[in-house]
Amino acid sequence: MELSGRKRILVGYELGNEVSRISYYGDGMDDVATVSVVSGEEAFSIPTFLCKRKGVNQWFFGNEALKYQKEVEGIGVGDLLEKFKKDEPVLIEEGEYRPVALLSLFIKRTLGLINSLGSIKNISDLVITVKEENEDLWDILKEAVDNLGISDLNLKIQTNGESFFHYMMHEDASLRGEKVILFKYDSDVMEKTVLDYNKKTKPVVAYIQKESFPFNDTLKEEAGTLDSDSISSIKDGIFNRICEASFKSGDVKATYLIGDRFNSDWLDKSLKTVCGLGRRAFMGNNLFSKGACLYLKDLYDKEVTEKEFVFLGNGKLKSNIGMEVYRQGELSYFAILDAGTDTKEAVNDFDIYVQDKEAVKLIITSLSDGKEKRVSIVLEDYDDDCRKINVKCHMIDDETVEFTLTDMGLGELIESTKREWREKITL
Repeated sequence: MELSGRKRILVGYELGNEVSRISYYGDGMDDVATVSVVSGEEAFSIPTFLCKRKGVNQWFFGNEALKYQKEVEGIGVGDLLEKFKKDEPVLIEEGEYRPVALLSLFIKRTLGLINSLGSIKNISDLVITVKEENEDLWDILKEAVDNLGISDLNLKIQTNGESFFHYMMHEDASLRGEKVILFKYDSDVMEKTVLDYNKKTKPVVAYIQKESFPFNDTLKEEAGTLDSDSISSIKDGIFNRICEASFKSGDVKATYLIGDRFNSDWLDKSLKTVCGLGRRAFMGNNLFSKGACLYLKDLYDKEVTEKEFVFLGNGKLKSNIGMEVYRQGELSYFAILDAGTDTKEAVNDFDIYVQDKEAVKLIITSLSDGKEKRVSIVLEDYDDDCRKINVKCHMIDDETVEFTLTDMGLGELIESTKREWREKITL
């Protein structure tokens, strides 16, 4: 798999506050693989944890860091993602460390676990998938990755919900486009993600709904000081109630249980509910990292053409923006921005030839409801000559696009005035 002569190594990186996971794909591989911290086992979870050896600039990460802190009394640093979001200095011994520097160290060490990589500098594309995405997180994550010194790295950030969608696009055809539920239990709070579709649109719009449950707080209230066997039964009962409420609609086709706190020691009645009415059930921990990596793989897969489904989560352009143009004398549609694109990446730069002041007539089609509206950008005081106009556009926020039109003249026949017209359009 090469692009412009460069071999590509694609990495999907689930960055969680408690644990992280890494999937990757490259030349000579039949499928996406996930890093295991135990050879020969599916031990995909890497504790998001660092530990510094006292008095020495020696750092450990993951399970080794937890072990070192416990056995050798090293200085442990957990909650890396939360510290990272706050961007407050972390005091370790007599020194202060920026959270972004600690996160860079953790990412660098964990990426080194990819055995076939050789060097992390061979990575061409990296998607970091996180619970929630915002502009501040993007900026700080970009700084953390820039510190790795990987030249020409294509970096993207996704939410876990979008990575779930991309994972489902590679599941059995009978599940694609069907309502599914994912439960994640990696911390004291259990998270539920519902992936559903609006089949009345073309392409079909995928969207998610999220809900959180204070699972361990509820367990403490109901279990009290009971023995472990009773606690397992109560835990099973709490999850069973969540499942029964989640499946009331009867249209859920499959359930995914991910996270290290799901295990067969306590899943009993709840598992029967999960599998009820012919629903399929899956367990595993690498779904988000693998989904992120599959997203990258699809970008470079020449066999992936027209999209049957498009994901419209937060931070995604929810409308197609285009215009009608004449090509070889025939009127045709010209796509400017596509729905499903990250709003921070939704940009375009192109040239058109115009000869009247209402030259730019946009067609905006919402994929949420299928409604179409037409908007004209009026070129005030345009002199009606045929000229080349440069058009640039970008998203200001999720609902607003800005167009900048510049008069480029017409070669040697008409001199460019470099005049600009700007228009902000609410979608």
